[in-house]
Amino acid sequence: MRPLKIFFYNVFSRIYDSVIALHSRDPGAELRKEFADRSGVAEGERVLDLCTGTGSTAVAVAGRVGQKGMVVGADFSRGMLKKAREKSKRLQLSNVCLVEALANRLPFRSGCFSTATCCYALYELKDSHRRETFREVARVLTPEGKFLMMEHETPVNTFIRFLFHLRVVFMGSFNALRFVGNEMSVIGEFFPSIMKHTLPSGKSKIIVARKGRP
Repeated sequence: MRPLKIFFYNVFSRIYDSVIALHSRDPGAELRKEFADRSGVAEGERVLDLCTGTGSTAVAVAGRVGQKGMVVGADFSRGMLKKAREKSKRLQLSNVCLVEALANRLPFRSGCFSTATCCYALYELKDSHRRETFREVARVLTPEGKFLMMEHETPVNTFIRFLFHLRVVFMGSFNALRFVGNEMSVIGEFFPSIMKHTLPSGKSKIIVARKGRP
């Protein structure tokens, strides 16, 4: 992981939630809540939230797994994890555990999670790291486990699409653009069953990948 990227996210963590709320026009994090509702996660499950950031997805899913379950939020940025810890504490959640880790080098034993989630992060990984991440996710999931990913749909407006692609290149690489809009074939290399759902707004999509066939 590049030191500059770690430094950027440690600093960005201080205003991350405000920027995302403004950018997505979602001040109440309703998209994360909808994602949790659509996840199919049940009470008692053990869930891994990759690139958890400030923990918005982790705390949303925590409400579904209940006290008998657990959500493990993993991120490489200590600044982001600090904000996630503060958020979890403020909401008095005892079933959220936060771990400093790289998505492509997960420090967990094989088959220990029933579900893995990741929201608005995979576009920013280098191509090689992204494939390593999918391999690691498949490894830590149970044989019937599933992986859910929420990402932006490619904007229709030409200028907005240009800015979107520029951000992907800046945070990831030029090769990352090959993944944008081509997620199904890439993820399909690691998961035999995969489906895509576009949210009603048309601006975000959820991809559900399963290790086992339905």
